[in-house]
Amino acid sequence: ERGMRGIKNYVVQGIIDVGREVSSPMTVSNFREKGEITPAEFERAGDALVQNCPSWKWEGGDPAKAQTYLPKNKQFLITRGVPCSMRISTLENQVKGKVTKAITVDGDEGWYETSDVIAGQAGVGTEVEDIEDGKKSTSKNEDSDDDVVDIDDIDENELEIKDDEDSGSAATFVSTNSIIPRRTYDMSITYDNWYHTPRVWLTGYDENRRPLKPEEVLQDISSDHANKTVTISAHPHLGFQCAYVHPCKHAEVMKKIVERQIEAGKEPRVDQYMFIFLKFLSAVLPTMEYDYTMDFKS
Repeated sequence: ERGMRGIKNYVVQGIIDVGREVSSPMTVSNFREKGEITPAEFERAGDALVQNCPSWKWEGGDPAKAQTYLPKNKQFLITRGVPCSMRISTLENQVKGKVTKAITVDGDEGWYETSDVIAGQAGVGTEVEDIEDGKKSTSKNEDSDDDVVDIDDIDENELEIKDDEDSGSAATFVSTNSIIPRRTYDMSITYDNWYHTPRVWLTGYDENRRPLKPEEVLQDISSDHANKTVTISAHPHLGFQCAYVHPCKHAEVMKKIVERQIEAGKEPRVDQYMFIFLKFLSAVLPTMEYDYTMDFKS
């Protein structure tokens, strides 16, 4: 069954790849209506990420592979050397808190709004700077509900991204009695011209900077997603094989967040797209300590 599923996915992905190459780029924003963004909005959101999170930067990659709808020096975002000190299996054995909110997208229950997953993880009461006016706000996660609920029940004040100033990274983890080799990842974000959303790519290295094999990369991806939404393919700008998180659900997740903002009387801001996106990606990559330390309140 898994083999047939793999063949089917390969064929479908091939069709999508062809469509992606021949499709004209979207020019009219669907951010509010569909959770999709144009290449111009992708650039704007990327600029905000680079400005507020110095570990991220723009790169152009191979000039021969450049897409005309983005500037040559802004083909994709990348952050290098992202720490990954714990395997998913170890994390599952050391969970102290909980995953608090589930988001169901077209029957797919694999997306979550996370909070206090393990002791010491970022998410409790630190100052963060607003993109627009430079002001800092302090907030605290007071969620104590053990139930897993649909996105319709998410409190707007709980969708926040906060900086862990003590650790200097997006998350810190509880200690373990066993010695776990420290891996690192290069994480990049490209624009997907078929789904009109970001697409995340991962290249992993062991403690000696040797590239990880595909099956080793899957050890650092949530077991709910490793064999469902993560695929190995050639990076569109760098050429070598990488793992990527399939973007088929990204727009729907973002659309639901935008709807909650509008219902709360708040104006959705496309420049915050990357921060929201990276926060929810932490459900797929819970042990990778990448930076998304901008406050966002839906």
